[in-house]
Amino acid sequence: MAAAAVQAISLRGRSKPLTPLSKSDLIQLPPEEWRKKDTVVEKRTVTSAGVWHRRRLVLTAEMFLIAREDSNDVLDQIPLTSIMNVMLNKPNHSLFGQSFVADGNGSPYHHGNHGALQHKHEFVPDPPVIETGFNQKKSLEAKRNYFVVTTKPDGPNRGRTYHFRTESAEVCLDWVETLNVAVKAAQRQADKRNRWKKVRAKVRKFQQSQWVQATFSTLIIANFATLIAHSQLVPDKESEVEQRFIILEVVFTALFSLELAINMFCHWWWPFWRDPWNVFDFGIVLVSLASIPLQNLPGFTVVRAVRVLRVARIMRHLTSLRKIIQALSAAILPVGNAFLVLAVRAPHP
Repeated sequence: MAAAAVQAISLRGRSKPLTPLSKSDLIQLPPEEWRKKDTVVEKRTVTSAGVWHRRRLVLTAEMFLIAREDSNDVLDQIPLTSIMNVMLNKPNHSLFGQSFVADGNGSPYHHGNHGALQHKHEFVPDPPVIETGFNQKKSLEAKRNYFVVTTKPDGPNRGRTYHFRTESAEVCLDWVETLNVAVKAAQRQADKRNRWKKVRAKVRKFQQSQWVQATFSTLIIANFATLIAHSQLVPDKESEVEQRFIILEVVFTALFSLELAINMFCHWWWPFWRDPWNVFDFGIVLVSLASIPLQNLPGFTVVRAVRVLRVARIMRHLTSLRKIIQALSAAILPVGNAFLVLAVRAPHP
């Protein structure tokens, strides 16, 4: 049950959409409070016989789910952002030969044989039917009320087309309208996320550029030199020299805080914290920020000394130096083992 709950949570919208699953990998429907719509309809198989089976359709904020009628096993899932078109088809209606497509407001419009074509998808003919669910009377009526969901060729569902039919025209029309509105809302959210991803990518490229890395490396060295000069001069707290050192520390702290904020924005959220260098930067900047208002507290001088470790951050900016340090660190253990073997095998006096 715990695994099913975790899999259901993934349908809420932040995990990567999955392709149709095998029977052994079936996921479960999400909780009822996440469902916008939940109806039992009939779904046509992709075989040439066109067999219809009763299926449960569930709509969430970002997923269109197809499940078994009598269980919570999800047989297929369609991300709303991968849906290209939702059409209401009524082959035996007086508007025979016309397709209904919901517009931006969720209201259906149609285009037919006698007017300008307003949509690139033509009428989908009524497929052959083998009755397996409804009784014959209801089946003949439902035959006139079915809708078609077409997915994008480059999406996780590979351009598949899904045929559904309902017991009444009202339910069918309601599904078409609701799906079209949900698809547009999901696409807007996806566009917003993609827009932020593009902004982050541009900022990351700027942050990782050679001249930016060289600039902050120079600032780190300058800040380290300033700390050494301050520790050597030890000016009086009320002197003008001390005030200048304080101004320099505020400037350096502001610049390094800006760098940290840019880095967090580029690698939000877990990618930032998974990098040990980022955690190290965060700790140093946090101590630097705290040292400005608390510098006169007794005993806080020891904490301020941690800022000297900031010079170690230069290894992050200088890739070649970082590789040398990593190579030397990796060689310590083998060299130590070699000396240990020599010490053991050396003749004792």
